[in-house]
Amino acid sequence: MHSMSTTEEIGKNTGIMSGVANFIAAFVPTAMGALITFGHGSYAYAFALLIVAFLIAAFCGLMLTRKGY
Repeated sequence: MHSMSTTEEIGKNTGIMSGVANFIAAFVPTAMGALITFGHGSYAYAFALLIVAFLIAAFCGLMLTRKGY
């Protein structure tokens, strides 16, 4: 984040990133509960959600690393 923002904008950009991440993260327990219900008590779909989230984060991290961030 620091290498992608100017000194004047770092606080604003960090706040926006944290706000969006927290807003999205607030719905994950609900989504996992719905997936457990959908799977009739099985945690397979809920774990699949976590795996997909991890893969997206890993891909984004890889792309940022390749770009030198």
